[in-house]
Amino acid sequence: MRSETRGPQSRAKSRRDSGPAPPAPGDTVAPVSGVAAELRRAAVVRLGLLGAVGLVTIGTAACSAPPHAGQSSRTTVATCPVSNPGNAVAPLVARMNFGSELTTSRRGWVSGGSLWVQLPPRSQLGAIRTSPGGRLETKFGWFRSVPGQVRVTGRPVSGPAALFRSSVGTVPEYGPSGFTPSVLEFGRPGCWQITGVLGGSHLNIVMTVVQVSP
Repeated sequence: MRSETRGPQSRAKSRRDSGPAPPAPGDTVAPVSGVAAELRRAAVVRLGLLGAVGLVTIGTAACSAPPHAGQSSRTTVATCPVSNPGNAVAPLVARMNFGSELTTSRRGWVSGGSLWVQLPPRSQLGAIRTSPGGRLETKFGWFRSVPGQVRVTGRPVSGPAALFRSSVGTVPEYGPSGFTPSVLEFGRPGCWQITGVLGGSHLNIVMTVVQVSP
């Protein structure tokens, strides 16, 4: 599912792609590398339409505990009020991927009801520029504890309006619940709010998008 946002006041567009049959289940691997490997595989199987871009590992962040388990607090980093992970861990059903537990990591989780993510270290999301002066692209994982299709929108927290696009794995491809990958495109680096929607659950996270080498 692909959506596009142009600036804070624009509306999100989305469409449902009919992708190929889901890939065969992979072997269970180490927590962080498992998510990274699945995002790489998803890029080849489902999201190749955006081109081969470098893998950004979805890691964990070490920081002080926020006031409510599972919910994110905010820390201002270089004028960007980035999200911090909560105390809770995504339930097993959300961490499943084609019948296998994708990650056993207990750190870095943030939830918005039934939708979960693992924040990268310091909430700094690395992205690769696809061409000189072009958009920044990266891969990001979402974890669903209830069935449904994830929709993703984004907007700059500060500065001028900028393009945002997302392409999210669909239910026919990745199953009704558990892990689903996405490719996110940003018109420029900086402080961004990313919103994931799953049914009635809304997860808002703020991260610093930075350009990294392929």
